[in-house]
Amino acid sequence: MYSQSLESIKAELEGHGISFSQSSQIHTGKYSVLDAEWNYKDVPHLGKIHSQVNAVVTYLGDGVSNSMFVQSLGPIKIILNTFLNCDSNEQNYFTSVGPFVLLVNSRWAVIDEANTRVTTTYFVGTPKWMKVIRPVIHQVLARNYKILMSEDTPMRLQRGYLRRRGYSFRGDSKGYSFADSLQISKTNLISPAFPETQIEIQIVDVDGDRKEFWDENGERSLIAYRSGGDLCIGPSICPHEGAPLNGSNCESTYLECPWHGKQLKPWAKVDVITGASIIDKKDEIRRIDFKDRFITLHLPAKLPG
Repeated sequence: MYSQSLESIKAELEGHGISFSQSSQIHTGKYSVLDAEWNYKDVPHLGKIHSQVNAVVTYLGDGVSNSMFVQSLGPIKIILNTFLNCDSNEQNYFTSVGPFVLLVNSRWAVIDEANTRVTTTYFVGTPKWMKVIRPVIHQVLARNYKILMSEDTPMRLQRGYLRRRGYSFRGDSKGYSFADSLQISKTNLISPAFPETQIEIQIVDVDGDRKEFWDENGERSLIAYRSGGDLCIGPSICPHEGAPLNGSNCESTYLECPWHGKQLKPWAKVDVITGASIIDKKDEIRRIDFKDRFITLHLPAKLPG
């Protein structure tokens, strides 16, 4: 595959009479550089997380993507044909509309063991006689960047939080891919080893909302929620890419991942009147005891994976 660098593309356009100005935005956070790479290559979250942009995908590879981006700027929708080229430490983004050209470079680097810096540089190109418009475009880009980062940052921070708890992700070793990101049925979260433990739930503590309950060591947690006359028990973390499920939508007896829309069946159900239980995931919940309106969930030991 033939590919030019952003610098050479900019130089060629300058040879055709297009001049550029640039501006940069910097974001630092408590997450890994791998989480930044994953975020940029994760296609399905665009329609779930971002309020002002959607993508109609035309081509996806491992490190390249071509899409029609529908971008909202206030009441106006702009359709941009975009090409993204992403590797392990940077992403380049190219698009144009009318006489305007936008080249974007996002580069991520390690600050220390837990923190990452992402620098995004915008190159706005126009014919020279239109250069007076470029400062306005940079202002719009800066405002749009703040909105996008307010929506992306919680995803990166959640993965950083999971890493500090001993979790990792399959993409860390096999690499992240635009095309692979569409496979939301995959389990990409790798958990650490856990000892056998138990979690106690008082039925009156669970109403219509999803609620997270922890074991006494603060290492393992579950989500409990009502569905009809049943108390449903499910994972607190989506096994796909680590999204927290304590604020997820609950459709019937299913939990829905807020990042990608994956629906997850509960691991177990308990009749809140009789205490009768059904366990569908014995590798997650070994036994359920019911006494005096308390439910005790016995969780087996787990190997890493």
